Amino acid sequence: MSHATSEMLFASAAVAVPAWAVAAVLTIALRRLGGTTLVAPVFWGWVAVGTVAGVELIAAAGFGGAAPRWLGVARYIAAMATFCPLIAVLGAKRPQDRAWQLIVVALWFVLSLPALQDMIYHYGRPVSIDPAWRWFLLILIAAGLVNYLPTRYWPSSALLGAGQILLLIDYLPFDLQWPLGDGARVPVALSFFAVGSLLPALGWPRASLTPRAAEHSPAAEKLWRDFRDAYGMLWAVRIGERAGAAPHVASNSLTASKRENQASGTAQASPESDVQQLERTLIAHLQRFVSRAWIDERLRH
Repeated sequence: MSHATSEMLFASAAVAVPAWAVAAVLTIALRRLGGTTLVAPVFWGWVAVGTVAGVELIAAAGFGGAAPRWLGVARYIAAMATFCPLIAVLGAKRPQDRAWQLIVVALWFVLSLPALQDMIYHYGRPVSIDPAWRWFLLILIAAGLVNYLPTRYWPSSALLGAGQILLLIDYLPFDLQWPLGDGARVPVALSFFAVGSLLPALGWPRASLTPRAAEHSPAAEKLWRDFRDAYGMLWAVRIGERAGAAPHVASNSLTASKRENQASGTAQASPESDVQQLERTLIAHLQRFVSRAWIDERLRH
């Protein structure tokens, strides 16, 4: 076996192994997410990882020497696909979740426009983008981090964000330096994606209820926290507002109201009925996102 062939096989394995790991985790997750609107983000996860890995595998298999002229454009377009799962999550509410996928496709196309224009007018040159566009890409990466950092999946969110930074290191507003060489960026980024995907599959970090919240309405608290961890804080805050407040905030408000009424001697409905109403309202809103089976599974535990 020649040295060039060995290098090609090593480079292909460094890309294929983490990509297959991510695909396997997403396939397993799809079984647990059946009936929820997170099926589309899982699909876009497959597309993103498959596109990033596919570009590298094609380049390694067909061009063992110098990098092909189209590689920079293809890498940029593939990196833009990593934003699609997050955008799919932001539109994951029935009944518009299906039509939202057209918006995801349109956003992928819009994000890829600088590379497509360079391919037409400056084929073979590195992709060049405006400073404002560089900041926009950084904002998109930050949006994913902000959405999931307050959840128990924050380590995975941080790893996914780090992987995106590696893929887009040449297109961000800061002059970041990657010490391991250009050929190692994609394998390391895919490894970050793989580890970030494996952590939730292994149940880490574990979910926990705050004692104060569990005292008032453990069912509503668990539902809201599991929804927050799956869909991120942007949807969780909105659902909390629609349901009256986040469950733990609403429960504390019920307790404060009870104390005030007791001090003034005013009669009020039992706190149990108020908590039950909170739970019913929360469940009604969550059914726009998840199945009744998903909800019942959390109510049983």
